[in-house]
Amino acid sequence: MKTCERCGAALDKKQVNELDSTIGRKGRGEKLKLCRNCIFDKFSEYLSNYTFRAVMIYPIKDKHVNAYVFYDFETMSKGGGRYSAYPRATIDQLRNDLPPPNTVCQTCGRNNAKFTWTSPEIYRNNYVAMKFSPEGTYDKKYLCPDCLLEQWKQKIIENDTKLDLLFPPVDTDGWATSWDV
Repeated sequence: MKTCERCGAALDKKQVNELDSTIGRKGRGEKLKLCRNCIFDKFSEYLSNYTFRAVMIYPIKDKHVNAYVFYDFETMSKGGGRYSAYPRATIDQLRNDLPPPNTVCQTCGRNNAKFTWTSPEIYRNNYVAMKFSPEGTYDKKYLCPDCLLEQWKQKIIENDTKLDLLFPPVDTDGWATSWDV
């Protein structure tokens, strides 16, 4: 048994989700082992405080997927750590999918849309191959942080996903996707 480091709930170790917000924050941030409700709450905090724009791809159901990871475009272009540089065409396509400035959320119609919520068809449903579909051939919506969180939670619950690792957005333009760590 483990304990949620936020609410104190007792959890089977197979139910523990880990949030790591130290990546890309120059040593600041936190590493927490959380229950599902608390990982939703912490992700909400990061989304609410995020001031840039990002493409967020639906969490997918795949037996190998155990993480949801944010990548900033600057690091992607240079490579770094254990990651090699992404092709410029990939980064350019993702940048083109960012919500245009002053876009209103397509779900609530009230708030500023910071996120493009898109289906895994953006990379032909194969997150590992990273071969992107032609622009416009996949579903996408522009969402505010609150509406994105609701859509994201719905996918996590629907797929019964446990996150061995969640890297929330860092304050720069980027994208987030399911991954295998």
